[in-house]
Amino acid sequence: MEDDQILRAQARIGTVLQDKWRIDALLGVGGMASVYAATHRNQKRVALKVLHVELAGNEEVRARFLREGYTANGVGHDGAVSVLDDAVTPDGVPYLVMELLDGESIDARCERKGHRLPVAEVLQITDRLLDVLVAAHAKGIVHRDIKPDNLFLTRSGQLKVLDFGIARALEVSGYQTRDGSILGTPAFMAPEQALGHWDDIDGRTDLWAVGATMFALLSGQTVHEGKTLNEQLVFSATVPARSLATVAATLPRSVVALVDRALVYAKQDRWPSAGAMQRAVRATFAELQASMPHSSGVQSASAQADRDAAAEVLARTLPLADALRSRLEATRGRVTELEAEVSAVRSERATLDEWFRKKLGTRVEAADEARREVERRLGELGRRALSDRVVFGDGYAEVRTELTSIGQAAEQKAHEVALHEAALRSYDQASFRRGVVVIALLALVLLGGPIVWRATMTSPPPDLPKTVEPIAP
Repeated sequence: MEDDQILRAQARIGTVLQDKWRIDALLGVGGMASVYAATHRNQKRVALKVLHVELAGNEEVRARFLREGYTANGVGHDGAVSVLDDAVTPDGVPYLVMELLDGESIDARCERKGHRLPVAEVLQITDRLLDVLVAAHAKGIVHRDIKPDNLFLTRSGQLKVLDFGIARALEVSGYQTRDGSILGTPAFMAPEQALGHWDDIDGRTDLWAVGATMFALLSGQTVHEGKTLNEQLVFSATVPARSLATVAATLPRSVVALVDRALVYAKQDRWPSAGAMQRAVRATFAELQASMPHSSGVQSASAQADRDAAAEVLARTLPLADALRSRLEATRGRVTELEAEVSAVRSERATLDEWFRKKLGTRVEAADEARREVERRLGELGRRALSDRVVFGDGYAEVRTELTSIGQAAEQKAHEVALHEAALRSYDQASFRRGVVVIALLALVLLGGPIVWRATMTSPPPDLPKTVEPIAP
């Protein structure tokens, strides 16, 4: 069931809801909903809390989810996460648009610091938590699921309380949470809540959960150490809480008494209100501050723990820093070598550029001269063409063709005249007369020769027949 919820939740990553909310990452999966980091189309970053698909079919759960989602807004305290909007996905699942927090949950912080937090830090967290519950209880709002995982510490140091009203929605639905319980988390559930006595649930139910949260953060253990979640639920419903001193004997007695009273089985014997418990927390805070003369107070204890953790991290990172420093020096040497190579290449490039400019300059000058000559001739032809067009107007092309033909004919006649003149110059008068005589003699011979030849020819008489054949009658 849990794995299926995670897979379905991961499938929404990268999708866009209502054409404006792009889902960027999955932040967590709870018993009732999945929480995502998302970006609006105007680049505003928010958190989207989407109801599980298997719960979306229950109309009462849907209504409770959307209504209870705004319970935090009704608290009227900055420590309650505000809900900005609500809507429904294309597949019919309701979701809430909430402020996106930057930091870590108290549960994650405790695990990161070795499953225990310093007394000073736990008192500070509890004071801020109770401040939110004072405002909530004054409005008649009972959280019902106070636990380290529902407390969030931002980077600015502000404590945020998550999931207001979730237990109420689960009570109606009958679906189990991610932990396997009906109404919340068994390890942080007051007896009346574990028994399902809904009429007995009030602000003191939340105070039991506050005590259980302090118990876990100070000792690294839960109030009831059941082997299974069901055992924890049974112990919460039937077995009085053990004293914090049994698992953390070195803690100050005032802190133990503070926590033990919050965890009393009978509701009427617990702290009467969140305000009363908050005053007790602050009194304990002041008492511890006064008992530490070499410290600047409870705040310093938490700061010292952080400094110790930072020193440990620094000790682990120093060798890495030395290695990085050596690599940096080697890199700087290599950079110097590369800069020298680049300088040499640039010098060679400059020499080549100078040679190229000289060669190119000669060719460019010749090309410019040729270009200017072409431009001059084109200009002359253009001026002539314009002049001709002005003279002949629209008949320019036809007249130009006719003039070309006349010019060609004139050139041909001039060539023929030149040939005749050359022939005439090659003969004198005597040669002309001799030529005439020769031509006359040739003409006489050609004309008289045939006459003389015919006159001198003699022809023999024709042969007659010797007998005459009688003519037939």
